Amino acid sequence: HSVRVLCDEEGLSVEQKNLICQVINCESGFKTDIVVENPNKTKDYGICQYNSYWYIGEGKPIASTDEALNNPEKCVKVMLDQYKKGNLKDWVCYKTGKYKNYSN
Repeated sequence: HSVRVLCDEEGLSVEQKNLICQVINCESGFKTDIVVENPNKTKDYGICQYNSYWYIGEGKPIASTDEALNNPEKCVKVMLDQYKKGNLKDWVCYKTGKYKNYSN
């Protein structure tokens, strides 16, 4: 599925879809195999750049780093769920406003 199709399935407006796509584009360029080491030694994985401390592991939304890298559809669905809960601020590109520099 494309990110936009997943957004459609969640009933998001065009404006909301554009926002989600801009954030993902800023975070990973829509690449699923991205791994970034943070200054605090945690790592961010996959299309949505899930942090190894906050989002990945037992009892967390993403079960493993393998899932974060190889199941982009689930990763986007988790991001959409977090967006609906008002947690888009968990992504640096959104929190800093850098997403605004990326087209959808």
